[in-house]
Amino acid sequence: MKKYLFIAVIAVLTFVYWDVVYYPSSICADEVEIVNEINADIYINLYPGSYKNDTLWATRDLAVYKYDESSGCFVFSNRLWFPISTRQVLWNSRSLRTLFGRTRVGSLYTLDSGTQLFFAGAHIYRSENSEPFRIVKKRESGIMRSGVTEDNEGNVYYGVYTTDPNKENIDIYIGKSDGEDWELFYRFSEGAIRHIHGVHYDSYRDLVWITTGDRDDESKIGYFHADDNTTFTKIGIGSQDWRAVSLLIDEQYIYWGMDSPSVQCYIYRYDLEMNEKEKLQPIDGPAYYTAKLDDGSMLLTTTVEGGPGELNNNVSIWITSDGEQWERYIEIEEAKDRKGFAIASVPTGDPAPFKVFHFINTNEYKNALLILNSSDD
Repeated sequence: MKKYLFIAVIAVLTFVYWDVVYYPSSICADEVEIVNEINADIYINLYPGSYKNDTLWATRDLAVYKYDESSGCFVFSNRLWFPISTRQVLWNSRSLRTLFGRTRVGSLYTLDSGTQLFFAGAHIYRSENSEPFRIVKKRESGIMRSGVTEDNEGNVYYGVYTTDPNKENIDIYIGKSDGEDWELFYRFSEGAIRHIHGVHYDSYRDLVWITTGDRDDESKIGYFHADDNTTFTKIGIGSQDWRAVSLLIDEQYIYWGMDSPSVQCYIYRYDLEMNEKEKLQPIDGPAYYTAKLDDGSMLLTTTVEGGPGELNNNVSIWITSDGEQWERYIEIEEAKDRKGFAIASVPTGDPAPFKVFHFINTNEYKNALLILNSSDD
């Protein structure tokens, strides 16, 4: 009897180790594919974090990985533990998260200082110098990946994203002292917006841009001066044209793709000198995420939600070198058995020297991170 009990205890401990504790020390490319006749390293079950200070960061479940360009592998750096004192403690188990469809637990952001913030569960976790993550703020609602930014003084902003119809106020918070101390930055009045899609810092003008949705009267693009949280200045409101998620910002323009599954979507730009909006390019469906590359080109991704305004069932990545002429760079069909939106995402942070994409609920490269070397373009 004792023998069988001993075996059972060992089996349970082994399962807990593999299910809760273990993460591989490194993750290397599973295979090399040809994407648009370009070599791509493919990493399964890795999700993009930030490209910051010449380093690409990614996550797998609760683990943080750092890209080693010389070896082509992601090396384990840190991990998050949901504390026993919170309701999320059981989410430390990969099996339970998978069972309940919680395969991605949060979003990782790297600040200019190197400090990392992990938005996961109902909290914001902070790690400095790769020390263990600890809670610095409790959150009432979620965020979109595009809903966090940092200004040139090291202040961090995030906007609340919720689908709760009873939510009365939608807030923007500011984190000071390198993401350590948090306070309310601005509160939208009841009924003004449904939620915040994007928060973006404009280093050219020292502005914090906000995008909101979803109805025509809730769809707004506007900004705050970074040193003034009293006035939200809108440049557009009142139609799906102004329903955006991520912005691209340069010296003269801001660019966005419409985020509307119900009507035909377009890429727009707004001339900040002339105060004029210009329609540039029709796209397949709602646009979510954007990124800049270090060669000056810009990327925009589209999503399959299943709305009547979408042209097809494909996720697309659009690219431009001059901001005016856009072309489809990659197009991938949605998975037929998808259980959510088909999404392409990109890292946050600085312009990278290579293209990095991640796909969810697509027919090819499902839940995979792809790194395309710029020298192959």
